[in-house]
Amino acid sequence: MAQTLQQNSTVSVCVPSYNHSRFIGQCLRSIFVQTHAPSELIVIDDGSTDDSVEIIEKTLEDCPFPCELVVRPNKGLVPTINEGLEMARGEFFAIIASDDLWLPGFLERRVSQLQHRPNAVLAYGHCYNIDENDKIFGATSDWADYEDGNVRDMLIKKYPPLAVTVLYRKAALEIQKWNPEVFVEDYELFLRLCTLGEFAFDPEKLSGYRIHSTNISRQTESIVKGKIQAFQLNAKILGLSSQELLEVVAKVNWGSADFLLNSKQRFKAIKLTLQNSHAKIPITKKLQQYLKLLLPNKIIQAKHKIIKRKSNAINGRDIKDLIIQQLGGKKNYNLDQRLSVTHQDS
Repeated sequence: MAQTLQQNSTVSVCVPSYNHSRFIGQCLRSIFVQTHAPSELIVIDDGSTDDSVEIIEKTLEDCPFPCELVVRPNKGLVPTINEGLEMARGEFFAIIASDDLWLPGFLERRVSQLQHRPNAVLAYGHCYNIDENDKIFGATSDWADYEDGNVRDMLIKKYPPLAVTVLYRKAALEIQKWNPEVFVEDYELFLRLCTLGEFAFDPEKLSGYRIHSTNISRQTESIVKGKIQAFQLNAKILGLSSQELLEVVAKVNWGSADFLLNSKQRFKAIKLTLQNSHAKIPITKKLQQYLKLLLPNKIIQAKHKIIKRKSNAINGRDIKDLIIQQLGGKKNYNLDQRLSVTHQDS
């Protein structure tokens, strides 16, 4: 019965591409080797100025299922995602950034979650953090205590899923789609979707979220402002009172101060911490934050380097090895070559 459900489930996958020529080949080939094949693959290049389009065209020659490439001038990420959603014909819908990748069992597991959870609007899970060279250096399970079912409180008090781990029920997205007027488009969408149904959670790590020099720039004060904007826009449907909204904003600002400190922006971190000292944060965490504000940057950075070395010592594997392992350890059809970086740096 489960196998029949899987076979009858159609999945549309959308890849919004923009200047990721180094990684787009890997991303696409990780979709090609899914144990539950998508019914269609939609790739939209959003005005890339590198050789992404050439690599996409070459890579799609090997696509084992229906695919379509749209090449057009730049419109931005959210219009690109919504364009893909409009084109999609599947029962389920997934987006994957052109620098991320999936392990082979990703779609199979997510489809199973949604098939067995009719009240769920999406399925999600943990993922690996990978660097520019495909090395695993951590995972969301290191810090995120994700929840299953009603996730309203988790989204308000803690953190959202990462988009690379999510498969959506398309019917839910026909009611609530991405808002082009907000900065943190996924977070804001999750706040609306949680009012429509459950989030089905599975703890297994089945995807890789890549952190590198060209995408870390989004981790700025703009994200903090975007989160606050998302809560302000959706306070009513979330049932937040004016006082609760103020408390949420204070917690968001408090959390961002830690990021600013780690980014060597001590003055801004101190200012934000003091402005939000009234935030309802456990006293131990407040004391830790104050202590970090007093420590020299060199000590903080040294601590992060030690943590990173320990993480690499534990993880440190090439994520392609995990892909091969999930496929039964076979490198047939030149799998290692198929998953290699197509783009050659000059």
